[in-house]
Amino acid sequence: MISFAPLPTPLVPARMWERLEREHHAWIMFPDEHNEGTANSAAKALLSPVEINRYQRYRRAQDRLLFLVAHAGVRTALSHYGDISAKDWDFSTSPQGRPEIANKDAPPGLRFNLSHTAGMAVVLVHRDKDAGVDVERLHRVKDLTSMSKMVFSPEEQADFASCSQAEQPERFLRYWTLKEAYTKARGMGLKLPLQEFSFELGHSPEFFPPRISFAPGFPDSPQQWHFLTTKMSGTHFLAIATREKKQPPGAALFFRHPLNTGFL
Repeated sequence: MISFAPLPTPLVPARMWERLEREHHAWIMFPDEHNEGTANSAAKALLSPVEINRYQRYRRAQDRLLFLVAHAGVRTALSHYGDISAKDWDFSTSPQGRPEIANKDAPPGLRFNLSHTAGMAVVLVHRDKDAGVDVERLHRVKDLTSMSKMVFSPEEQADFASCSQAEQPERFLRYWTLKEAYTKARGMGLKLPLQEFSFELGHSPEFFPPRISFAPGFPDSPQQWHFLTTKMSGTHFLAIATREKKQPPGAALFFRHPLNTGFL
């Protein structure tokens, strides 16, 4: 399980931007620590009309709160790296559907990736690289065996099947979050054939980074890919994928997003 890095004091955007040359930063948020009433006015004031329209489509209060915290969290996190106020960030969407920063005056190469699930949201902030993050909650998928046969490679299926029933939920989520993080880093989402790339986890995946391999003819090479898998809480697992030429790869730092002193 990870530990949070201390927030710099004072938090200077130019210095945080410089750190992205050798690091990538995951900002973690816990929506359940707040309620929609306290988050509503301040967070909504940061969102664009398009985001507010999406927010209003959610019927359940917990889904609206998760959306508010996650998307206002993206904006406030990005403002730690550039002299742009949280409400003034603009976004575009790639042809594959990946959000990108559209501000002309943003620091060059600044990018982000967002993931959220019940009880947790994470914004991965990075620079001049392909990167993706995914966070999932235990017990979200009921029939793990059937799902594993649909999305895992033969090697992953065999490893999953070899685990005890008690071990299978954690093993499933480690594979699933790694696959999601990789497809998001590629900017392809679930359009990539999930069974044609495979992760090797080993017995201690948090201490020995996962490795990826590809089926013959798959359009990628494993050499530049680096992965992290970690348990974030008793019920949440997170994975990060980065494509980097430099060795060793940049370090992942985890910050607890200061929601209480940010927009809430």
